[in-house]
Amino acid sequence: MAALNYAQRRKIRDSILFWAILLPLAITVIVPLWYLTDMAFTPEQNQLSWPISWLPQSPTLANF
Repeated sequence: MAALNYAQRRKIRDSILFWAILLPLAITVIVPLWYLTDMAFTPEQNQLSWPISWLPQSPTLANF
């Protein structure tokens, strides 16, 4: 097995760096949007329950 040359190592490093930056940013954007959507379909009396429910147990359109 030949050792990786500089271009291959750089490509791998850049790819890892790209995903290490992109993944936390994507989570930072997606989680609040998911939570907002979840709260839109959760009945009002269940919106402040603890622990947080990521899927409404009984979805409703009454909030619209």
